Amino acid sequence: MDAFLAKLATLQVEYVHTLKEHRWGQRVLRFYHPDHHIIEVGEEIEAVVKRFLDLGMSIEQVAHRMDVSEDYVKRHSSR
Repeated sequence: MDAFLAKLATLQVEYVHTLKEHRWGQRVLRFYHPDHHIIEVGEEIEAVVKRFLDLGMSIEQVAHRMDVSEDYVKRHSSR
């Protein structure tokens, strides 16, 4: 997501909204296609799990923050 945001910053883009983070941690943004269609780009859920774990959150903390089971976090992490 960070690489995509860096690339997008080099372009002239009309945003519906810039980057925001949902309560479960997924980062998303919306912008207009040149034909004025709305495009939404969201971070993959596996990337959210990895980002939280990389920040030092425990599996239990990630599960609570994302409102998912600990098994889900374990399945989507490389730990």
